[in-house]
Amino acid sequence: MFIYSLEYDTYSDFDGKLNATIATLGCNFRCGYCHNPHLIFNDSKIRHESILNSLRKNSNFYESVCITGGEPTLHGNKLVDFIKKIKDMDYLVKLDTNGSNPQVLETLINKNLVDYVAMDIKGTKLQYSEIADYDDISNIQKSIDLIRTLDDYEFRTTVLPKHHKKSHISKIGIWLHGIKRYTIQQFRPDMGGGCLNPEYEKLETYTKSELEEFKKLLESHMDEVKIKCK
Repeated sequence: MFIYSLEYDTYSDFDGKLNATIATLGCNFRCGYCHNPHLIFNDSKIRHESILNSLRKNSNFYESVCITGGEPTLHGNKLVDFIKKIKDMDYLVKLDTNGSNPQVLETLINKNLVDYVAMDIKGTKLQYSEIADYDDISNIQKSIDLIRTLDDYEFRTTVLPKHHKKSHISKIGIWLHGIKRYTIQQFRPDMGGGCLNPEYEKLETYTKSELEEFKKLLESHMDEVKIKCK
């Protein structure tokens, strides 16, 4: 069992369709600002079959399912089999990922099991070790290259003054040059149930006008740049 929760009544990236969100357990990143630390160290209490039964009952009303985490791809073939059962109910599927498991991502794409993928970009290539305690950038690059082949996708970065300056944002733009969609997410220390590292709850955040400056830096590299303020 790797599922923490199932929630309904949220809107997806599929043109405002009603969405069910499934949160999975476990993550191989340790981002201090993570607002879902309960998903990293928790144990699952939800049986997969009960989730699937609920989705079957609601398939005439809800149209899409977002699978988030944690990091869903840690669960490998279990995740692949689980998503196949969801797709068999004619749901659209969105996957949130940190991009650390391109092999799983490739399987999902090749089997046409995902309709939309949102991948977090933690910072520049050199910042991954500092921000996420992860340094296999080859996996991150493979996932970026796979996702770029999809019709619907986005890359996104949660930005905060501690880690992201204009120079970092410019380097991310060069790195991701030519992508379809990118979202700048405002870090909010009061988001969710607190940060993985409580010290981050004391940090400053960027204002919307400051995020607009980042957007201008990126617009020459990407088709669409959005700002998401919590």
